[in-house]
Amino acid sequence: MPPCDPQRVSAQSASDPALDDIDALKDNWDGYGALAPTRESCSYARSFLANATDGIPIPEVNPTSNGTINLEWKSDTGTAFFEIGKSRYSGHIEPSRGSTIFFEGQLSEAQWSLASQQVLAIVKQLLYGATGSRTPAYSIRFTEPTL
Repeated sequence: MPPCDPQRVSAQSASDPALDDIDALKDNWDGYGALAPTRESCSYARSFLANATDGIPIPEVNPTSNGTINLEWKSDTGTAFFEIGKSRYSGHIEPSRGSTIFFEGQLSEAQWSLASQQVLAIVKQLLYGATGSRTPAYSIRFTEPTL
């Protein structure tokens, strides 16, 4: 799939054929010992794409050699990278102007929806001109509450 396909993300993109292909990969899929993405990683990637709103193009979706899934957006105003693993996620947004924004967190049902919504809102605002709060964010980190 080309970067930032002009189609808008919708619930249909959560069943993206690229994710189906990635989900079917086996260990050593690249011939250099790459780990296959886990079912959890694919499930979280589908959930992330399903949370995306209008105004954000479908990202380029690729497996990584360490068994995670990478989502990448490119626009005239910057790039964003989001890596989803079995139990953690991380990434960064590089706007053309301003500071790079880093984010990371644990993957849990309790935090995933909020984390994905906030990451998507920042991608939309910085890369695709969404209006709203202009308060700069420099880091996002979600952690499980301690009991």
